[in-house]
Amino acid sequence: MRSVIFSLMALCSVANTYAQTNLTVRIKDIKTKEPLTGTVVNIEGTAIGNSADSVGLVSLIGIPDGRQIIRYRAIGYS
Repeated sequence: MRSVIFSLMALCSVANTYAQTNLTVRIKDIKTKEPLTGTVVNIEGTAIGNSADSVGLVSLIGIPDGRQIIRYRAIGYS
């Protein structure tokens, strides 16, 4: 019985180690509230990134756990 419990605990800890997060956001102009289509959003220091669709939605999948820096770029904005 002990080996089964230990194996289950080890399996759970490995699953938690590789947990990742998904993020979906909507990018809009703060004044006009119009979606910013084509805005590029990425997680600094990773290859994770995407661009906003026609309604301003961006999804980032597989973000590592922990504190991350999210960068975004849109033409005509600074």
